[in-house]
Amino acid sequence: MSGRKSGDGAIVMISSRVRKGCEEEYRRWQERTDEAARRFPGFERMETYPPGSGEQNTWMVVFRFSSPDQLNAWLNSDVRRGLLEEGRAFLEERAARPDGPAPGG
Repeated sequence: MSGRKSGDGAIVMISSRVRKGCEEEYRRWQERTDEAARRFPGFERMETYPPGSGEQNTWMVVFRFSSPDQLNAWLNSDVRRGLLEEGRAFLEERAARPDGPAPGG
């Protein structure tokens, strides 16, 4: 038993539409994003879900951190901002976060 209470932690789901033919570049970029997020306090895991049939190349990424403050530190970090700038090369459109628009994952 870890001692965590039910409801602890923070999760954000981010969707990204990847340009056709850029899927491998996106996967490599997402791996770098995962490595960067792992260095932030409170990181628990990141899950990447490729498009299902008929989803027009839309990928979903889920980040889980120990607290909302730790998640927000990652989401608003200069490290993530730099990665998002790199991602513009192969993302078709801005992706959405529950609290408003945000580019990439």
